[in-house]
Amino acid sequence: MRLLTILFALIFVGGYGSLAQPFPHSPQPWQDAYNISMADFEFSHPATVFNAVQRDTIINRIANQKEPQYLTYQQLMGEAENLLLYTPQPPANMNIMGGYEPGSNLVEMREILWTNSYAAYTTALAYNISEDIRFAEKAVEILNAWASTGTTFTGADRGLQLGSFFNSMLYAADLLHDLESWQPTDREAFEAWWRNNILDEGDVLNVMRTRDNNWKDAGALGVISAAVVFEDTLLLKEAVIQLTSYFYERTDENVDNPGVAWKITHDNLGTYLLREVVRNEGKSGLTYTAYSLTTMVQAMEIARNAGFDLWEKETAQGANMQKLISQYFDWSVLNLPFPWNSNPNKTSARRNAFEIANNYFDMGETFRNWIAVNRPLNGQQGDAWTTFTKGLTGETVAGGTDSLKFERIYLEAENAEVEAPMVIQTDTLASADQYVIVPAGNRSTGSVPEAGKTTFTVYLKGGTYRMWARVIAPNPESDSYWVQLNNQPAFFWNQITNSGSWIWVPVHVNNDTNAPWSFSVTEDEHNITIHLREDDAQLDMIFISNDGSLPNDNDPEVDVVVPQQYELSITVDPPNAGFTSGAGLYYPGTEITLIPYAYQGYAFMNWTDENQNPVVLSNNVFTMPGNDVVLTANFQSTTSIINPQANASNLKVYPNPTNGLTTIDFPGSTISSATIELFNMMGQTVYSKEIESNNSGQETFDLSHLEKGLYWVLFRTREQIFSTPLQIVN
Repeated sequence: MRLLTILFALIFVGGYGSLAQPFPHSPQPWQDAYNISMADFEFSHPATVFNAVQRDTIINRIANQKEPQYLTYQQLMGEAENLLLYTPQPPANMNIMGGYEPGSNLVEMREILWTNSYAAYTTALAYNISEDIRFAEKAVEILNAWASTGTTFTGADRGLQLGSFFNSMLYAADLLHDLESWQPTDREAFEAWWRNNILDEGDVLNVMRTRDNNWKDAGALGVISAAVVFEDTLLLKEAVIQLTSYFYERTDENVDNPGVAWKITHDNLGTYLLREVVRNEGKSGLTYTAYSLTTMVQAMEIARNAGFDLWEKETAQGANMQKLISQYFDWSVLNLPFPWNSNPNKTSARRNAFEIANNYFDMGETFRNWIAVNRPLNGQQGDAWTTFTKGLTGETVAGGTDSLKFERIYLEAENAEVEAPMVIQTDTLASADQYVIVPAGNRSTGSVPEAGKTTFTVYLKGGTYRMWARVIAPNPESDSYWVQLNNQPAFFWNQITNSGSWIWVPVHVNNDTNAPWSFSVTEDEHNITIHLREDDAQLDMIFISNDGSLPNDNDPEVDVVVPQQYELSITVDPPNAGFTSGAGLYYPGTEITLIPYAYQGYAFMNWTDENQNPVVLSNNVFTMPGNDVVLTANFQSTTSIINPQANASNLKVYPNPTNGLTTIDFPGSTISSATIELFNMMGQTVYSKEIESNNSGQETFDLSHLEKGLYWVLFRTREQIFSTPLQIVN
């Protein structure tokens, strides 16, 4: 008997024919299609947002200025440059509440997850295409910061949100797979943290196994991405089996509607996701369909990169991915009648499924034309830059990757051909200590003048370029030039950002500050001429780029004195009471928004400096001084601040719950100095009023402008603090 038991266990775990069900919560009935062999499987990288062949095609298209990759690449590089200043601040714990819970913090938690994962992915993607090591170092910094902090995740929605809004962290790790400077110990720490705190304790693996709606899609994306990044064949096999089951009958306890249509249904109503279209009596049916599709298609794309192509699979009813995405397009974009609700909610985000479908299927002329007009198409849940990484990547063009010619060129104004009345002057804050100015009394706003110009002659490799200039435009009467390329007609460049110090600004056309100038040239020598237009306009340098990158005073080619940055450090007291935004390096005078977030059971009280002196902020804005600063965000337990002697005769708040108008009664005759404050569950002050000693003991205030949820009313005197919860239901 024992031998039979052992043999059965081996068959169950190792797999044997159609009887094998080697994973927890595996789909029933077990299908032959689930018997996937990993015997000869080998991992390759990258394999998440694109594979190596697709990456080469993208680079090829950039080199040949093919859209949508060419313009989107320029946008990517500009965003990556901005993110070099990003400072990750992972909290010790994130309690991700469900959106249905009173006082839910889901929006704030999503923002933290997305901001960090987007920064890591964007910089890693920029590195993978451009090979600029600066971007790789920033991406590694973000990944290491979270792993070293060891952030833990709690709350009802953690599995869903970690599998979707945080998943691009794994995309970044995949794109950095061959980076030698990412130390093995750091890689191991990142993997251990992700496996334990996100896949297991973060519930991502569980929601893939046990849910059947959009949660399952998010879980499957989180698991299959981790499988590829960490080269785990067992995880990969389990994720592929779960995705494959979308196209087969399921009768197990983990599906709400057993049968062949448990996930994707095809009938006389169309092709749709059965668990999503009925949400909120159909009112939210399209929104939840978008939630499912945005992560589902990413998971299937990763499966395809690993050699398991599900895009052509079809259910016994005839449902497939092409029909599903096309049907969603008809309902959400073309506004065809939606069977479950005559006026359903719609979302303009999470449209990455359209771009991917356009890459595989003939979706029709209307579909293609809409995509062409509405790019870029992204899916915020982990799939930014979709137009760049997936749009038309199957098309190849002549030229090859060797024709890729990126250029970033700085040119000093004083080294150009400077013609009077423009003159060269000295300023130690200018690059190389010199710049060109239009002296007072020299203006020509009506036409391009014959005299007064600075001409740059530069040999360019060819392509489409954009141009920035390091300038001082002191006021609206001194903020323009005429700009000319070779012998083409000049245009006026007006309304340059006014500043009394040197700043980089993009050259734009005429008065349109939202229309950056771009020019296309062949490989040759070219002239760019800056003509005078208004006096006192000052020009230090120009920067020309054909890869979307931005100028930077910290580049070694820029010889300027860069103002010193100072560090803003933030501590939390007590340490586990919450966290804040804002710590980092800043120039003096920089305005920084500091948002304190209180964990459940705590409320934010005030800010203090390193000497425990109160720091008062207006609209949560702190202005950086010319020195390092340490601030403390002080929190207090919402149980400890309630005076046990407080009772109905001491403090009354009514009506409670309220739809806006609220009255508080307090012992006014005994008060010498008091304050009434109202805090939301993020610890932010939403109402505050000083109470005078001659007050009647009652205060009425209107809170109808606040969102519904739970708040804390605090009544402070010099001697004690009373607190009571207040529910707003408007």
